[in-house]
Amino acid sequence: MPFTTEPNGAKLRLVGLNLFGQRQLTATHVVIVAGMTG
Repeated sequence: MPFTTEPNGAKLRLVGLNLFGQRQLTATHVVIVAGMTG
């Protein structure tokens, strides 16, 4: 991956993946909690 030629693109991609991952984790957590309580 060309980190040296496009550092901003790589950083944005990492931030996007991080946000997406956190959203997935939150959704999974909500489903698990709903399953345990309901």
